[in-house]
Amino acid sequence: DFISMVNIKVKDGYDSEKISNIISDKYDEIAVYTANKMLGSVENSINGFSVYSKIISIVLIILSIIAVMSIFSITINERKREFGIFILFGTSKKQLIQIIMIEILIVIITGTLAGIVISGVALFSFSNLIALKVQLPYLQVDFIGIAVIILKCALITFGVGILSTVYSVMNITKSTEADLLKEGE
Repeated sequence: DFISMVNIKVKDGYDSEKISNIISDKYDEIAVYTANKMLGSVENSINGFSVYSKIISIVLIILSIIAVMSIFSITINERKREFGIFILFGTSKKQLIQIIMIEILIVIITGTLAGIVISGVALFSFSNLIALKVQLPYLQVDFIGIAVIILKCALITFGVGILSTVYSVMNITKSTEADLLKEGE
């Protein structure tokens, strides 16, 4: 005695909104929804989520860029005395730059991989909860979409890491050995 939903297919040439209104007027006890109305509410949910997601992503990217640049700059500036000692014992500035770049690449690769693993575990562990909270229970992200996001994040991390390192290394190469040795005192 209970029907939860009835689908009606409207022939070509007829307006589904008009048919919906006729049925609503005739039967007060039922709710009538067209496909456009149903999809519209889902679309509104997705659009709202998309806007918030983009804003949060931009803020997080900016904060990450600032954090990475600060960490790399502070790390290199704190080690100026060490770099001065390297140069004092015969290491050329070119070799010193290579050493710094290799260290930074190791840090970037390790940090990127750790971030991917931790994010993946968190997202997949809570994917059902996230889907329910955004009211899209059957939302599935494909492997290619995830790979593109991972690639974008990795490229941003590499780019920011390399740029911040180059900036800091330029300051070191402009300094003399004596200036570098004085930095740690």
